[in-house]
Amino acid sequence: APEYNSGATAADTLYAGIPVVHFPGNKAVGRMLSAMLSSLRMPQLIVRDREEYRKLLIALLGESTRRRRDGKRSKIEALKSTLRKGILWEPLYDVARWVADFETLCRIMWDTHVAG
Repeated sequence: APEYNSGATAADTLYAGIPVVHFPGNKAVGRMLSAMLSSLRMPQLIVRDREEYRKLLIALLGESTRRRRDGKRSKIEALKSTLRKGILWEPLYDVARWVADFETLCRIMWDTHVAG
C-alpha cells in the first residue's frame, strides 16, 4: 500500500465535488482520506487492495464514458450527488464552525493560563 496518498489535495478535490477512490496506507498519513470519506458516508470509495482499486476505477470510469439509455444516473453522478450533500453537513468544510470552535479553545487555554 502507498505510504502517503494526499490530504489537503484530497480535501480540496472532494470539496470540488469530485469523488476520490482511496487505497489506505499503513501509516496515519496514508489513511487521512479514509477518515474524510467515512465522515462523508462514502466508504464504498475505500478499497482494500490494488486489484479492488483497479476494478472500481475501471467500473466508474468505464460507465462515465457511456450514456445510460434508461435515463438513470451513472454511478459517478450518484457519487457526486452524495458528495455534494455530504459537504453541506461535514465539519471539515464548515469554516464558520471551525473558527468558532478554535476561538472557544483559545479562550479556554487563555483562561486556564491566567488561572495558573
